[in-house]
Amino acid sequence: MMIKTNQSRWNRRNLRLGGHDYSDPGAYFITVCTRMNGCILGDVHEAAIQLNPLGETVQSVLQNVGSYHEGVTVDTMVVMPDGESVSIKSKPSIPKIIHSFKSYTTHLCRSVPLTSHAFDSKTVLWQRNYYEHVIRTPTSLQLIREYINSNPARLWQRMVSNPNKVL
Repeated sequence: MMIKTNQSRWNRRNLRLGGHDYSDPGAYFITVCTRMNGCILGDVHEAAIQLNPLGETVQSVLQNVGSYHEGVTVDTMVVMPDGESVSIKSKPSIPKIIHSFKSYTTHLCRSVPLTSHAFDSKTVLWQRNYYEHVIRTPTSLQLIREYINSNPARLWQRMVSNPNKVL
């Protein structure tokens, strides 16, 4: 018996830089997105992020990532209501750091009582993959810092421009 499967569902495009060792020291720009639609980690009002308990949990883990992974520091970060962006200078492997971040925050968020979002033992908080970019120059690092810091204002502008659109 032959079973047909949707190969595009299983064959995901590799987003990693070929030949790069992600345990090498360096600076990395990383974006991790939530799996659910909408602003589940908080809200934005007049270009300022207002995190809910889930967002505060995620922010706390990001701020303390160095205590979980020796040699890792978070340079610039913002927890967006619909995900987060972070620039990390690291020694451990980026995939391992992201995996532990996603696992730990999902575990913590399942225990946070919320009125608008029910999280239980089967809730999947994060999308399967993440975006990363190896930062190679000081100019690139500065532009990425500016991009991260201006994320709330860009989201607010999109919300003002399209008030009925679900993020």
